[in-house]
This record gives sequence, structure tokens and C-alpha cells, in this order.
Amino acid sequence: FFFGAMTSIQYLSMQGIRAFSPNPDVHQKRQQEIKFHSPLTIILGPNGAGKTTIIESLRNATTGELPPGTGHGSSFIHDPRLAQETEVKAQIRLQFKTAYQDKVMMVVRSFQCTQQKSAQNFKRIDTTLNVKDHHGVTQSFGYKHGEVDTIIPEFMGVPKPILEYVIFCHQEECNWPLGDPKTLKSKFDAIFEATRYTKALEEVKKCRKDNVAAVAEADKETAVLGEQKKEADDKLAKLRIDQDKQRSIQSQRQDKEMQAAAALQQLKEVQSACDS
Repeated sequence: FFFGAMTSIQYLSMQGIRAFSPNPDVHQKRQQEIKFHSPLTIILGPNGAGKTTIIESLRNATTGELPPGTGHGSSFIHDPRLAQETEVKAQIRLQFKTAYQDKVMMVVRSFQCTQQKSAQNFKRIDTTLNVKDHHGVTQSFGYKHGEVDTIIPEFMGVPKPILEYVIFCHQEECNWPLGDPKTLKSKFDAIFEATRYTKALEEVKKCRKDNVAAVAEADKETAVLGEQKKEADDKLAKLRIDQDKQRSIQSQRQDKEMQAAAALQQLKEVQSACDS
């Protein structure tokens, strides 16, 4: 399997899923696995060989969704009665490589099915994500079920609805395009992310409304500041005129004082001449 230039699935291993044994292969000492090659891997086999189980496991590993008609998951796990056990532990391992930062990731989903008196109890044990970067350093992270269901599609670069309804669509659900209009609309909305588009559009409208209000408020403040500036400019112009008048008066005063001083000097000279 190959998703454009974004993600390539490398291999899948299963243990205790459907008819696959919950115990590792006696001879190989490992889980049963299938390797995928680019650009195409064809899965062949007679009825009951596990072809559908492989697709179901790929779907579960990437989206966390259980196959339809599995009784909340108990039928997805190897029957404890067939294994002659009261409890069966199952596991799905999926390794894929992302084009983003050239990372190799492995998601490991573990399950448990317990045989009770009148029913079987299905339980998700844990989910881990191992990340190996291009330097070969591997880090392991533990996540809750809902968290990893969101993280895996993001790393793969493929929306979850496309993984669930298109790429790994279950054979019992492959006729969903022929379903009732309401269900069809909801699936198409999910595939084309119409809900996200609607929310984004609402957010854009909200931002625009907030920005329009902010601009209107800024316009009011600008008008007030404009009036204040005009008033300040008028006062500054009047101050400059008054300062010019003050300088003119001071100049005239200095001239009068000089004239008075000259007249006083002449008066002193006349008095001195008269006395002599």
C-alpha cells in the first residue's frame, strides 16, 4: 500500500486476531506477518485464508475502528473456546514510513478477550507508538485509545475518514455510497472535511466581525485623537503668534529704554553746562 508521496506501509503482524493464532508460530517464534511492497501488494488466497482480516487489521491499526458485527470487539479476537483458554491476548503491529522527516513508526495495539459464563468480555489493553528518526534513534510513547486514533492519521498524512471509508473500507460496508441520503452526506462531509471547513469558515467570520469592531473602535479613537491634535495645533499656532508679539514688545521696550537713556544723558549735559 502506498499513499501518494506521504506514507508507505512496510509490514503488518497479527496475533490472536480472528483465526490467527494467539500464540506465536512454533517454528518461527514470532507473530504472523505480511510485508508490503511498493507500489502494489496483491493479497491472494481462498476463502477463510484471512484476506479480510488483514484489511480489518490495517483499518484498526490506523483508525482504531473495529470491524462491523464483531459484538463490541469480542468476535474480532480469537475465540478463547477454540484456544481452550479462558483468556486470549491479541496484538496488531503496523509499521509505516512517513515522508515527513523520514520517520519509521510502529503502532502496537493490544487487546484481551476473556471467556465468562455466558459471554465474552473484550478489552483494549494499551496502545504504543514507536518512532525511529533518520538517525536510527527510537522512542516509545504510550497513548490512550482516542489519542492515538487521531495521531496516526496525522502522521500518515491521510484523514481518518478516508482511511476508514475508502482505503480500508470493510467489504460489508463497501456499498455505503448507495446508502440513505443522510448517512451518505455525513460520510462525504467527513471525507471532504466539510465540518472542518464549516468551522473554519465560522472562525473566519468571527475573526472578521471582531476585526471590524476593532477597526470601528480604532476609527472612533482616531477621530477623537484627530480633534485633539487639531486643538493642539491651533493652540500651538496661537502660542507662536503670542511669542512673536512678546518678542516684538521686548524689542520695542529695549528701543525705548535706549532712547530714555540717551535723553537722560543729554539732560545731564545741559544741566552741567548751565551750572558752569
